Amino acid sequence: MQFLPKHHLKYGTIIPLFLLTSCGQRLVSEIIYDGNQYYERHEYTKALVFYQKALAQDPNSLSAKNNLGVVLNELNQTTEAIKYLTLALKQDPKDYIAHYVLASIYLKQNKLDLALTEALMAQSLNKTESQVYETLGRIYLAQKEYPLAITTFKQLIQIDQYDDNYFVLLAQAYEFNQEYALARDAGNQALEINSDNAQAQELITRVAKFIPTP
Repeated sequence: MQFLPKHHLKYGTIIPLFLLTSCGQRLVSEIIYDGNQYYERHEYTKALVFYQKALAQDPNSLSAKNNLGVVLNELNQTTEAIKYLTLALKQDPKDYIAHYVLASIYLKQNKLDLALTEALMAQSLNKTESQVYETLGRIYLAQKEYPLAITTFKQLIQIDQYDDNYFVLLAQAYEFNQEYALARDAGNQALEINSDNAQAQELITRVAKFIPTP
């Protein structure tokens, strides 16, 4: 089972109060904020309603387009997700979030060339975002580019060394590359963070038979 990336959202730009309508229309940024609260609680259908409302009120809202793409992806409405993420990128080609969420969608669709292009673009725009490296590493795994996956997951762990699932990803890359002792070690590092990580436990058991006994 793969660990799915937790995609980031964009927060709406604060709009001056004088842009409110006389009938008391809410700020787009407030509507997006409410949507984000539902998103963080994984209530994606409710979040979707707020992002749609925000975009209807301001069709030029980059945050609304981006967040619609993100939440539609979580709802597995990938065609619509691609539509809004593409609109976001037309408005801002440097929107790294849209790039890496598109990459994750193309990865799920096994469109690996498109996924890699989007992930590398995201990486070029943001070299410190863990989700970018996680997505890129998963793509390399799917392409069976195991040394590249190993390098990418090492970079991911340099960004965030406290997520046990990242060590499991590194361990899987080592396993696929037949570096079984290193896979075991990465699995043990995952267990040091979370002793209940079942994937790490299973991986260690799986690779143990390939490691020579001293």
